[in-house]
Amino acid sequence: MLPARVERIAKEMQTYYVQSMKARQARALEAPRELQELTARIERLRERLKHGDPVEALKARSTLRELFCGRVDLMPDENGELWAEYGLQPAALLQTVSNRGSGGRI
Repeated sequence: MLPARVERIAKEMQTYYVQSMKARQARALEAPRELQELTARIERLRERLKHGDPVEALKARSTLRELFCGRVDLMPDENGELWAEYGLQPAALLQTVSNRGSGGRI
């Protein structure tokens, strides 16, 4: 190899090394911030799981109202268990699935 070529390659390698070290340092500084953001997001999701999602609760209530027509009667039996009697509207269930489904293959 020619000495000039070896010198040029050595300079390119040194430049590449300096750039990669700077990139690693920048990532090392970014990681704690990203970790804090992820930890905060996980905590918010845990709270939503614990207390429920109010928007989803409203959708569920609306769907249940459409699905169960009339009233729901609660009746205890002789063993102390509680049974619910209600009228069911299967068409409402199909409507709910067709309107809010993923559209994916069944």
